[in-house]
Amino acid sequence: MASISAIRAMGQRHATKLRKAKVRTTEVLLREASTRTGRSSLSGRTGIPTADLLKWAHQADMMRVDGIGPEYADLLAASGVDTI
Repeated sequence: MASISAIRAMGQRHATKLRKAKVRTTEVLLREASTRTGRSSLSGRTGIPTADLLKWAHQADMMRVDGIGPEYADLLAASGVDTI
């Protein structure tokens, strides 16, 4: 899986907080932020709002589809698409 830096909507400050919490790849982000409980726990460890974690988890999920890279996932999210 890709580095969390591939999620274009995520700023460097948030990426650094996630890395400190041992979330370095989109795969780990998906695993930790795919449930409300997981997002709440991750938010508590990083100070990142759960809404942002959910948005990034949706983008990471879209990036698992062949042909959808970071740029396309960002465009889909900007168009209001959050799941596929």
